[in-house]
Formats: sequence, structure tokens, C-alpha cells
Amino acid sequence: MSLTFRSFDDAASYAERVLPFLLAAEAENNVLLGILVRLVSGDHDYREPMLLGVVERIESGSSGDRLAASTAADGSVPGASAEDTGRQGAAVVGCIWRTPPYKLGMTAMPGDAAIVAAKAIAPLIPELDMAFGPTDTVRQFAKAWSKLTRGGYSEGMRQGVYRLDEVNPLPNKVQGQMVEAVDADLQLIIHWGIGFRRDSHVQAGDPEVLGRRLIREGAMYLWIDDGEPRSMAAAVAFTENGARVGWVYTPREERGRGYATGLVADLSQLLLDGGKRFCFLYADLANPTSTGIYERLGYRKVVEAMDVIFDVEADERSTT
Repeated sequence: MSLTFRSFDDAASYAERVLPFLLAAEAENNVLLGILVRLVSGDHDYREPMLLGVVERIESGSSGDRLAASTAADGSVPGASAEDTGRQGAAVVGCIWRTPPYKLGMTAMPGDAAIVAAKAIAPLIPELDMAFGPTDTVRQFAKAWSKLTRGGYSEGMRQGVYRLDEVNPLPNKVQGQMVEAVDADLQLIIHWGIGFRRDSHVQAGDPEVLGRRLIREGAMYLWIDDGEPRSMAAAVAFTENGARVGWVYTPREERGRGYATGLVADLSQLLLDGGKRFCFLYADLANPTSTGIYERLGYRKVVEAMDVIFDVEADERSTT
């Protein structure tokens, strides 16, 4: 058997190739699934150059193995479409992507596949500053990257990916109610979006761009108590069977009253009632308050993910 890395220029072909692999662990792979929905539809604000990559394992002696023998020096396979690769005995073992301005992301994959990905990507993105993915995979990738570039790296934020199939009833009623945000709420949402980025240390995109899109799509919600907005949350991405809840934020002066709990509970129930089989979200593992809230609502952790931060200056020195 051999491993090979392939990059795609066309989002539709990439989606066709990787969807069966991603859907086998839909909650764990929700980020890339949500990205593909936007890329294929064309409704996104990602920038070029993007990377849509896959690591494939090819059985020895297959036609795919002969194709892998022609692998280029950068780890990619020239001259074959996603459809060709699927017919030639190659199995997807991992995906890796970059949609600027966001950091490099990756799915879970075997350690040797993460090394192959690092070797292929190092000459393509020498300025890479950050990556995230399942803890074991991204750590293996970072170790390989460090050896290739002679640069250092540090481990950053750790998050849990949580999945909910049924909302647990709240023991106490939260004062207020959930309402869908409208255009008149945009400035508040931008202000809170800035606060969310500051307090959560999450790379969440431009608050104005994201706020406008979520309002337009009817995916942004506020918790209103006594006529005033107290908290916000959104359905930030969708997959075939699920929806990701994100942008959960309560300003500091409103915390401790259960507003975010009530909002996440009601939004999750709304998504389930709308036909989704489950919801998922990311939570900072260093924040037991938020993780405890989500677990009481019925969210259960399915995988742990981590950021790694690369020494960009060292990387650049090693490639000059």
C-alpha cells in the first residue's frame, strides 16, 4: 500500500470525492462539511489561494498504485480527476484544507498520512502560521512540519467538538425568549461579535460580514428579556443531517442569569424540529462553565481538537 496527497481546484469535484469519508463521522467533520456547502454554492467570502487536499491510501498492485508511482515531488498526483481516483482503488484516509483568511484545517487521519500531508503542503504554503484539527493528527502534522521547515511550533487552544441528539429539559425556566435577529440588530451583533472574538480567542471571521450573512439567512438569534437583548447565538453552518451552533456570546454584565443556556437550548431544539438529526458545537476545554452548560443540555463530546502555532520566521528562513 502507498499514500499519496492530491489537491483539487474544483470544489464540486473535491466534494464528490470526500463526502462519503466525511459523512461517516459527520459531527467530527462538521467544519469541512459546512465549508463545502458554501464553496459548492458559491456563497462564501473565502479568499484565494485556497487549498482543498486529500490523502489517499492505494492498494499495492492496483491501477491507483501505478498512478501513485507518478506522484510529483510535492506529493500531489498530476493528471487525474476525482472521479478517476475513486475508480482506481484509492481510499480517502484524511482531508486537509485552507480557506483564507482562516487557518489550515484537517480531519483525523493516520500518523503516516499526516506526515505525507505535511511534506506535500510545506512547499505550497511556506508562510503557514497556524493549523487546527483533532489533537493527535494536528500534533503529528506539526512535528513533521517542524522537521521539514526547521521551525518551531507551540500548542494552542484546545476545544471539544460536542454533539446533541436531544435537548434535555432545563431544570429552571430562563427569563425571556429567543427571537430571530433582523437588520436593525446588525450594529449590536457586530459589537458583540468583536467581544466574542476577544473573549473566546476564536478565529471567527469579520463580525460585520458574518453578522450580515447570518441575519440574511435567518440564522442569527437573540435572547430578549424585559425588552432588551441579553445574549446571541447562531446556526453558523449546516451539514446533511446536522447544524453547528456558534457565535454564542453574552456580554459580561449580563452573565450569570442563564441567558446563553436558554438560547442554546431553544436554538438547538429549533434546528432539531426543523429536520436536523443532531446539532454540534465547539467549546473551549479550558472553560468548565461553558462545557458544563452544554453537557447539561445534552451535548456530548465526540472528539478533541487543538490549534498549533508555527514559527513563521523560522519557516521562511528554511525555504530561502
